[in-house]
Amino acid sequence: MSHILITRDAASNQDLKKALEEQGHQVFCYDSFTVEYLRPEFMDCPVFDVVVFPSVLAVKAFLNFFSVRALHRQIKHVVCVGHKTKTYLSNLGVEVTAMPSHEQTAKGLLQSDFWQGQSSKVFLVQAQDGREELFKTLNQSHDVTHWQAYKKIPLPVSEDLEKQIKSKNPDWVLFFAPSAEQNLSQNLNKTLLKQIKKSAHVAVIGSTTKEHALKQGWNVQVVSGLSTQEDLLKHLSG
Repeated sequence: MSHILITRDAASNQDLKKALEEQGHQVFCYDSFTVEYLRPEFMDCPVFDVVVFPSVLAVKAFLNFFSVRALHRQIKHVVCVGHKTKTYLSNLGVEVTAMPSHEQTAKGLLQSDFWQGQSSKVFLVQAQDGREELFKTLNQSHDVTHWQAYKKIPLPVSEDLEKQIKSKNPDWVLFFAPSAEQNLSQNLNKTLLKQIKKSAHVAVIGSTTKEHALKQGWNVQVVSGLSTQEDLLKHLSG
């Protein structure tokens, strides 16, 4: 049995917590952020050749202002990053035209054959702090409308969580994005932060999060390239 600290939004934390506890681990959660949706400049969804959703949160932001019907009627192709995002869209009845075939990241998306030989009118739906590389690269060959559709608002670390970390000293810390690491580092008691950086193994999703965590001095032992909770769980149980 391991003591595991997971660092996601509250809804995602609960799903992962249950899965890890079923494997026999003791889990405590840092609900690292809440989401605020940012209104687009237009009231009705314009016509686009392609919409790009880098995450489930990007889809949720879109649907906070527009309908699934608008997605069907106004947009020809839906492109996404991550199996979780594709599954979420599929459950809404939305067909995904393309997603990365290997690494589920913005870089992987840009390498997709889908973009070859065409210039498209693209609607990119991202977080406010989303990777600029995706917009800048697409905008070189396509007409891109860039909507920074939501922002993640960091949440404080509770006194109860700090007590749990101090008494149980996590064996593993899980990061799903660089922002989760940033939020934990900024909000956790500095003595405790130094303690777990020294003792805990770290599991991450994606090369971007890995590179960020290593730069911040974490001991990264597990990297999942598929950007799914299930793949990360396989690595931890293996």
